[in-house]
Amino acid sequence: MIEMHKTSLSSDYQVAIPEKLCHQLALGAGQNFTLIAKGNILILVPTPDLAAMRGMMKGANGGNYRDRRIMSHEWTIDN
Repeated sequence: MIEMHKTSLSSDYQVAIPEKLCHQLALGAGQNFTLIAKGNILILVPTPDLAAMRGMMKGANGGNYRDRRIMSHEWTIDN
C-alpha cells in the first residue's frame, strides 16, 4: 500500500520527513540519502551505512565470481 505524506521545502532548501514515516522506515538523524530526479519526480533512497552491512554475506561462497572472459567472436557491434 502506498502512503502519501506532505512536506515542504524550507528557505534553507531542507526537506523535513514526517516523524511517522521516519519510524516506519527506521530512519534516524544523520541518515544519508541518494536523490534520484526523473522528470518532475524526486525519489529519496536511504543509503545504507557500510558498517551496518558488515557480515551481511557471511558464509557466502566467494569462489568463482570472476567475470568470464568474453571471446572476441562473442561480441560484435550488433550486440
